Amino acid sequence: MADLSVYVGFWRNYNEEAFTGSFLDVVLTLPKSQGSLLVSFLALFTSVAIANLWPIICLFIHQWRSTSSPRLGLYHQQQAILSNTPSPAATALYFTKLAWAWRQAKIRGTYRSSLALVSVAVLSMAVFAGAGLASSKIQLDSDEVLVHNDKCGWPTLDLGTTDPNSDAPPPDPTQQMQARAITSVWAHWISSRGLEYVRNCYTSSNVSVKSEACKRFTVTTLPLETRNVTCPFPDDICGLPDAFQVDTGFIDSNLHLGINTPEGERIRFRKTLTCVPMRTSRFASDWVDQITPGASLPGNKFTYFNVGPRPQEDLDYTWSVSNYSLFYNPEAPGEKEIYALGAVQSFADFPNDTGIAGFYAIPPLRLPDTDTSVVYLINNAQYASPVEDPWFRATNMTDPTGANRALGFPGLSWISDEVSSALACTEQYQFCAEETCSPFAGIGKNATEPWRGLNLNREQKALFNTLTVGLEAVTMASGVFWLGPGMLRANEFIWFTNGLPYSTGLPPTHWQDEVINFGQAMLSVLQRAVVDYASPSHFVIQTSGGPVPSTQFVSSMHVDGNGDQICPRVRVRDARFTNFSGFGLILVLVLGVLSICVNVFLMPQASFWLRRKLHRTTYPEREWNAGGLLMQQRDALESKGIGPWEVDKATGVPWVRPLGVTADGHSLVGGGGAYQPVAAAPGDQYAGKDLRVQEKPVGWG
Repeated sequence: MADLSVYVGFWRNYNEEAFTGSFLDVVLTLPKSQGSLLVSFLALFTSVAIANLWPIICLFIHQWRSTSSPRLGLYHQQQAILSNTPSPAATALYFTKLAWAWRQAKIRGTYRSSLALVSVAVLSMAVFAGAGLASSKIQLDSDEVLVHNDKCGWPTLDLGTTDPNSDAPPPDPTQQMQARAITSVWAHWISSRGLEYVRNCYTSSNVSVKSEACKRFTVTTLPLETRNVTCPFPDDICGLPDAFQVDTGFIDSNLHLGINTPEGERIRFRKTLTCVPMRTSRFASDWVDQITPGASLPGNKFTYFNVGPRPQEDLDYTWSVSNYSLFYNPEAPGEKEIYALGAVQSFADFPNDTGIAGFYAIPPLRLPDTDTSVVYLINNAQYASPVEDPWFRATNMTDPTGANRALGFPGLSWISDEVSSALACTEQYQFCAEETCSPFAGIGKNATEPWRGLNLNREQKALFNTLTVGLEAVTMASGVFWLGPGMLRANEFIWFTNGLPYSTGLPPTHWQDEVINFGQAMLSVLQRAVVDYASPSHFVIQTSGGPVPSTQFVSSMHVDGNGDQICPRVRVRDARFTNFSGFGLILVLVLGVLSICVNVFLMPQASFWLRRKLHRTTYPEREWNAGGLLMQQRDALESKGIGPWEVDKATGVPWVRPLGVTADGHSLVGGGGAYQPVAAAPGDQYAGKDLRVQEKPVGWG
């Protein structure tokens, strides 16, 4: 999953932790490097936009307060500050100084008017700070992304029709073999990765491992409840009165599996796995000399266990155990397998389907609307203490089975009471669409009752078919088929002493831990399979015809004609990417651009134009223009005889025309049309002098 391709751009996240059902759910996904640039840009842009808001606020306060009635000098100073301060902090400081200075006048209301304006400035600073913090929330904590890939689906064996009456060409035998190899490799790969995920994320308490390996799926673990229930089989099957059940509860295709769809396009499903230790010895034969005439070695004996034939493999029994496999050779201890694990399964709606791990179950194991599995264990472990667990029971220091097993630690170890023991298990499924749910049944119920009686729309049917195919591939028997004894948690208790394998004793309910482990493994594989559907794993197998990529036989069409609808809708978590609120981003950009444009291009002219349109007095306009910094500078300079000045009508900026240039741009020759200095105050040192600003030619120092 490390090489997942991710969609970059805007999309709607239907995760209900943050889902509102509106445009607020739109997010923007970017690689972290680009996300960092966007964060920096937003910080700069927000500060610029906020800086452009304060002059607008000052203008409105100024215009609201403006009056031609006689006022104190304090009023005119306040208006001048409103016309010229660039920030609320500077404004608050100036107004505070005014209030302090005018205390000496002892005029009623001076404090109140200044402090009111200080309050506005401080409140604006708080609002601007809040807006800045709010803009930082545009970057979301969620690292959920959409998987994006040109290929879609799972490996398939459906390469063409095998119907002899069809006009379509039969599948190519070589390609059929390649497809089978790729499908098998993929099934083993996804099963082993699923079990590894269970070890790290479902059961591990290692926080560092969880932080690294477990933040990939939309939820880290799928729910699983456990309970004791009455044994579902007849008494001659049940080794205990109570069975042990694991129940997923309702798993939502969107919330739990990350298939990103709105409420009306989702489905939910529930699976129960119920297991009980079998009375295995009731179905075991005596030890016999040979498996087939001439096939056995000297002294080789077999015992056969029959809970149903396996026609696909031409076997009239279910499994067998050879005493050779149980012998312990101290010269080669590694040759003996400590645990061997196998499984067979029977589907309620396909009782004669004997494909992978299939068998035709005996009548006591056949239950209506229930898929049945038998998981059998061949136990060669030697334990440091007696084991009372009904599946791993080992209470003898000598072999009671007739297999003549030898102990590697005589007098110090216990061996299993039976050479093989089994769990009988049922698997049932329930599907729901909105408020309607189907009854519990086997996974193949859809073959005899389309859509299980649910009223599904087109999108839900595609989702239903995809999940049904996925659930068929993650039964308990299929996991055992691909992983064998590697699935057992009992392996965690084995160690080697003097080069010999040894195990601690197991708790009396260890078999229940194994059932939980089976259930968690199935859920973990399903999580991975959904992601693999949207972005198929890529690997290459070597064949006699050369290398063959796994994606050559990937297809979504074997699920349903609409199966490819799911491909662009799968969410995962990926720390390489970062998300932004699409609405928040657009809102900040729109408001920021609006603030900048209004301040730069419209204010204060738009305000003045509106007043004129409403036939209001123009005094506030004249007061604003006169109170500007450059206008006050003009007045100060003209009072010293420097001028004359002209005011640009568009910008309100005063300026002086260069000496000797007329308004139409012509030069003045001689003294007839020369500008005269502005009259200076009596006694002014500049009186009688032409004090206009002289511009130096370019290049003068």
